[in-house]
Amino acid sequence: LNKNQENESFPIYYFINLYVPLFHLHLFPVNCWLHILISGMDQDS
Repeated sequence: LNKNQENESFPIYYFINLYVPLFHLHLFPVNCWLHILISGMDQDS
């Protein structure tokens, strides 16, 4: 039961599982995404 609870507590792990393959398939778009996210954060600050 503890293992199941840990999995529910860390949904990020599940997200990374889907994100890693996307990162390899869309390396350039991801770079653009990171740039947009960083720019957005800068504007927020």
